[in-house]
Amino acid sequence: MFIHGGSQCRLCWNKQIHSELASDFRLVTMDLRGHGLSEKPKDGYGEARLWAEDVHTVIQELKLIQSVLVGWSFAGIPILDYIRVYGEKEIGGIHFVGAITRLGREASMVDLGSPTLQFSTSFFSDEPMVRVNALISG
Repeated sequence: MFIHGGSQCRLCWNKQIHSELASDFRLVTMDLRGHGLSEKPKDGYGEARLWAEDVHTVIQELKLIQSVLVGWSFAGIPILDYIRVYGEKEIGGIHFVGAITRLGREASMVDLGSPTLQFSTSFFSDEPMVRVNALISG
């Protein structure tokens, strides 16, 4: 199951979904809450348990057996939330693709690396509007 990064959606995995892998494996994507075609709940996105439940629900609804969770960028966090809440017995593996695996400003800086930091130091400002403007001007 492919899980996208922040400010993305399941469509970022189209190349993988429509590749030769599809002839040998069941390939599944999902939109994280508030992204793509998923619902945009009014009562927030910050609780780790909710992200874990979203991943778990997709696994259960699609009856995925021992699937490999592939997480790009921000998706590392919901995957780790899932493992913290549900354990690893229902999954066959994890593959992180440039994934963030730690939260907190300093920890995230380590995961993101110098190419991202060169993108814009403003992107990591403590001021929300400075971050928004950095993203827009990108």
